[in-house]
Amino acid sequence: MKNEPNRQALIMFTGYPSTGKTTSTQRLYYQFLNNYTVSLLSTLSVRETLGLMDDLHSEEKRQKVYDTIATLAEKKIGERSDFIILDGNFNRRHRREAIYRLREKYPLDIYVVECVVNDMESIQKRLSQRKKRAGNPQHKAYRMETFNLIKQSADPISEDRLPGGTKPLIIQYDTENQSWKLESTSPLDGKRLQVVEQIIEALHPPMAENRPAVSSDVSKDQIKAVIFDIGGVIQPLRWELVTKRVGKVKPGLSMDEFRNAFYFEKEKHFGLYETGQINAIEFWTMVASQIGVPIGEIGYLSECLSSLYSDVDEDIKDLIVQLKKGYRLYTLSNSCLELERTTGRYSNHYKHFDKLYFSHRIGWKKPGQEAFLWVLRDTGLRGEECIFIDDVSANVMAAQSVGMIGILYVSPEKLIEEMKDLLIYADNDHSTWRNLGQ
Repeated sequence: MKNEPNRQALIMFTGYPSTGKTTSTQRLYYQFLNNYTVSLLSTLSVRETLGLMDDLHSEEKRQKVYDTIATLAEKKIGERSDFIILDGNFNRRHRREAIYRLREKYPLDIYVVECVVNDMESIQKRLSQRKKRAGNPQHKAYRMETFNLIKQSADPISEDRLPGGTKPLIIQYDTENQSWKLESTSPLDGKRLQVVEQIIEALHPPMAENRPAVSSDVSKDQIKAVIFDIGGVIQPLRWELVTKRVGKVKPGLSMDEFRNAFYFEKEKHFGLYETGQINAIEFWTMVASQIGVPIGEIGYLSECLSSLYSDVDEDIKDLIVQLKKGYRLYTLSNSCLELERTTGRYSNHYKHFDKLYFSHRIGWKKPGQEAFLWVLRDTGLRGEECIFIDDVSANVMAAQSVGMIGILYVSPEKLIEEMKDLLIYADNDHSTWRNLGQ
């Protein structure tokens, strides 16, 4: 059942490059979609639409991006989205104040999530990893000079004030240590407190000490299977590639516009499509209507979705190969026919899996317990014998509720570290694990 906030809420993510801002933003977006109408707006999407991806240093062009995202945010407020999530550096105070001023026009709650990494060595490692994946626009800002430029021109968020003089509610989230702290000068009423708790739940991974203990009759070396989510874990999501193809029939469409249309009133549309309760014609007719494309193009829109899954990260490829030496491997994905077909293009990677489970095939989707119980029944496994990996906290917690060990996916490097702690080694001298992720 949908949880209705009393007021619309705008959540502004801020942070320097490689502080985990976009990863955290997307995690919150996909989790909130289960219960609310949510619009995600990103400076990356605006840059691509305006043709400004090749110049990350021009202050004039950067300002144009932030002027545009403020205008888009106001539009989404007018469309009555429950939540509007903004993804950008927002390093200058006047850019944040353009968002704060929306409170003067609308009954709006504003939450600021500041993503930080205090260890510069960790930043340098993250930038190095970004460079390896620079083909994805999300990782384009991988140079230290870009990081320093943004950091040096930043205004401290702790000195921000909302119209009226009060301090904004700030959640500072350390994505390296997976810790958070709340800064607010005014008491939180019930609804605002509920929203803060939901934000923290979506961002904060279940820590190892909070995972359900492996039952006494199933020891660590008796874990038999590892179950992966696909989109966002095995294969990165490339909405910008989908939108680029859609641009053939809808010039000027932004990545955010298409993604938000795809998930429009999710449980009424894609939620039914991904469980096989409505057909492709019904779903794509809705999407076409949302983005203003003739109904005759719905077949082409369906075809465009095949670009969503990008190639498998090299570190994930290696991890899968090594895990296969000692464990049964499965996938459990909220999916649809188009995305199932897309995995066929990467059959060389999926050949290592014993079986792929898709929500539209089994009729159940995450985070519902039924999806996990279906997999357990079909495989003959017990929850305690499985590790489940997903990039959405709600799905991880649902897996834990049926006894599985859940891991929230953040990056290939973080995943490999967690797997080292949870699994027996794939070879006797441990060299496989030492080499993974290097």
